[in-house]
Amino acid sequence: MSRSECLIVRLLASTPNQAVSREILLEKCWTGKVVTSSSLNVAIKHIRSAFSSLGAEDIIVTEPKKGLFTEDTKWPTERYSVTS
Repeated sequence: MSRSECLIVRLLASTPNQAVSREILLEKCWTGKVVTSSSLNVAIKHIRSAFSSLGAEDIIVTEPKKGLFTEDTKWPTERYSVTS
């Protein structure tokens, strides 16, 4: 995943069950860059694809007119662990 995609996942995961507006995501995840909403659409598509390849569907949910959020009950914490 790209840096911006990682930042999106991090931001959404840090606020589970709370919608984060597209404007906030564009501002926080592409700092100092001028991007369009299509950049966010492509990034979300890549993130959803990455989670899908792990068998984790519907991690990122679109809430019409509000933004995107993650459901804390959807994270595959027991199945996939991150080690350092």
